[in-house]
Amino acid sequence: MKIESLTWVKDRFLRLKEVWLCHPAGSQKRNILSARRIGEEWLLRLEGISSPEAAKPWHGAFLCVPDTETVRPKGGWIAADIAGMQVLDEDGQELGTGVSLEELPGGDAVLCRTSDGKQEVFLPLEGAFKCTVNPETRTITGSRVLWETLLV
Repeated sequence: MKIESLTWVKDRFLRLKEVWLCHPAGSQKRNILSARRIGEEWLLRLEGISSPEAAKPWHGAFLCVPDTETVRPKGGWIAADIAGMQVLDEDGQELGTGVSLEELPGGDAVLCRTSDGKQEVFLPLEGAFKCTVNPETRTITGSRVLWETLLV
């Protein structure tokens, strides 16, 4: 399979033994049989995928690595950390739960769900109303004014 690497760990695929193929149609764990770099892309041979026809259903899938292989920037976080984080306002009052990191036309944002699970809100990671993600406390802090405005 030809893949685009989204990691800052340059040669990660040379030392990995397995990955998860994550796609809306499903997820599967696959062993890596071989890996080689071609420019900025990688050619991976995965167990059970031996032809272009077998790889086609996985077009657009994300390759996820086991958490033990995840490298976070010092004091930083990665997209996978967002899910389940508690969302708080500036005073530490609960607003909801983090769902995922999303790329929007105006920039990256954190998709959050209200505490009752009935509504979703995007909190920007840039600009005057940007939220902050704290991986140590597993919290996302955002503006209550923005939150309430987006719920209306």
